[in-house]
Amino acid sequence: MLALLMVFATCYGVLQLAVLGWGTRTVRLGTLALAIGAGMYGCAMITVLLQLAYTRTLSALTGDSLGDIVPIAGHTLHPVLEEVIKMAPLLVIGCRRRARAQWRLTDHLLVGAALGAGFGLMEALLYNAGRAGTALALPDGWVVPSGLRPPYIPGIEQSLVSWLPAPYSVSELTPAGPDTGFHIAWSALAGFGVGLLLRRRGPVRLLGLLPLVLVSAAHAAHNFDVPFGERDSAGAALVLPFVTVEPMLGVWPLLALGLAVWSDGRVLRRGKGANPGLLLAGEPPGGLSALAALGRYAMIRPPYTTMVAHRFMLLRRTACYAGGTWYADGAAEREMAYAVRARMEASPAFMSWRAAGLRSGLARRRSGGARRRHRHWKVLIWAALALPVLTYFLLGTTPGWGGAQQALAGEVVFPVLLALSGIGLALVAWQLVTAARALPAAWREPLTERATKTQLRLLTGAGTMVLGILSCAAWITGVRPGEHVISNAHVLNALNDLLMYGGLALLLAGFVFFPPAGVVAVAGGGLVVVPTVTAGFVALEALGLTGVLLAQATPESGGDGGDGGGSPSGEQARLRELGQDPATGTFRQSEMETAQRVEQQLGITLTRSKHVGADWVDRKGATYDAVGNFPGQYFDQQWPRLQQAIKEHLQKVDYVPVDVSKFAPEQVAKVREFIQKLGPRVFLVGE
Repeated sequence: MLALLMVFATCYGVLQLAVLGWGTRTVRLGTLALAIGAGMYGCAMITVLLQLAYTRTLSALTGDSLGDIVPIAGHTLHPVLEEVIKMAPLLVIGCRRRARAQWRLTDHLLVGAALGAGFGLMEALLYNAGRAGTALALPDGWVVPSGLRPPYIPGIEQSLVSWLPAPYSVSELTPAGPDTGFHIAWSALAGFGVGLLLRRRGPVRLLGLLPLVLVSAAHAAHNFDVPFGERDSAGAALVLPFVTVEPMLGVWPLLALGLAVWSDGRVLRRGKGANPGLLLAGEPPGGLSALAALGRYAMIRPPYTTMVAHRFMLLRRTACYAGGTWYADGAAEREMAYAVRARMEASPAFMSWRAAGLRSGLARRRSGGARRRHRHWKVLIWAALALPVLTYFLLGTTPGWGGAQQALAGEVVFPVLLALSGIGLALVAWQLVTAARALPAAWREPLTERATKTQLRLLTGAGTMVLGILSCAAWITGVRPGEHVISNAHVLNALNDLLMYGGLALLLAGFVFFPPAGVVAVAGGGLVVVPTVTAGFVALEALGLTGVLLAQATPESGGDGGDGGGSPSGEQARLRELGQDPATGTFRQSEMETAQRVEQQLGITLTRSKHVGADWVDRKGATYDAVGNFPGQYFDQQWPRLQQAIKEHLQKVDYVPVDVSKFAPEQVAKVREFIQKLGPRVFLVGE
């Protein structure tokens, strides 16, 4: 039970930051949960390996004992090592340009905080899970009897009223409540710095290293102050500034988050103002009225339209962020957002989001699952692997039930635990191979979310493998089930408290982040069937289940509840009509292509205009007459005529799209310079 309290405090701290950053974040809660797992297993276990290698190598070279080396390293090299490793996943993810473009400061801060929270949770479980069964109840939590500074584990009520609650605290006095989580706070600040480092340009980006340096120094000062602060006056003077501000630790992530939200909010407002096609009908670029427009759509048929509105909001933010960088133009992200927005505006007119229609759409998504009942054995294996986890962490950490953990070391039970651990290691290896094979395809997707999740799962699986191999290697070398797996590793010496059977249970606990269908979900794609592969198809594919709901509610998907205009033949007829010249009765492929580009860029639906002098009309009655879409080799010859045509079209229609899809870059620049003085009614398509 106490293990669950530590997990709750950790996840609640991440949730607090996610809620405060809701207005500007693009990462979803599921991604943050995976980041907790990556920090818990991946970052923590990589740190253990490096600390083991460093301390033992230094001991062999100098002849000093590990007991002398580890305490010194604990406030010199190890704090820097831990903070850098916690930020390494963010840097690896940010190495890809698409991920770097689609995340802003808020996203980096939140993912960094989640990685640090997971790291701190692993430390808390290693320290306390093996002896939580002896805990004594307090009015607001539990205390584990252990020396002069016993660990305090807060209850749910105390965590709920605390800011970034630590999973456990230590104090010489009766605790007044949970401390601020050191690792989540430090990593939130470092994540903010990584965001500056990756998003900024020029020398100013080096300022992003400053938070990482400061949190490493604060970490070292904290580690020094606990065991050495009263014995080394010179060292105490050096760490005094950091120790003095340590009670204010929770304030710094809040200030960093406020700065990130303010900066990202400015980018969002600029992006929506520059791309009105990202806005719903009647939606302003910013303010509470913008939320009201999304809220109206979200309430059409909760929870389905709520899911769609939320995913569109995140997709739109991604488009704005990607377009606000110096290394990406965000064109692909905008096209996806335009396509989803067009479907959102069409869905209430073609379908009332009836539950029956939605169920039929979901049934099609699950149609393959009905034919794959043989996969249920995966669920059974996953449940069997969870039994030791429940015994050790749920039952064994309940005060008075500590004997349940010792039962895992019994002569009958331990061989079963060892066999399950072997199966678990094999399954983790299979999960890693499957996820690694899915990663290249995920990298090619226009949205970075699936690739990010896959990378976090890979890191979690790799850390789980390391923990399992360390535990099994200890057993092979003669360590008994009730003995320590290893001694004198840092991670604040927490690994010293890990017993053999606890390490195996912790290995199996890693399967929380690999549910039975997890890899299938990572590797699999969507299943929306549309006539052509367009930006709308890619957008719905990327939205997953939400895309299926939206496709089912719009005519292009062929849904059950539509008006009958959703068949592929109906859509093809509409597109052909867009290219049909009423004056000559001939079909022009280039005209249809231009109309499609206008629809995708503005997120609208066009029909052939019955007005004289106009090509198309949208659902609001605005008229369009396009020019361009001829080979660039004739540009110089046609340029005077093109300028005259643009001016003439402005006199008879509302909007004049200029199709530059076949022009060279310098020709496009020339057209852009000309239309800038004509106002927003003239715009480019096909860039």
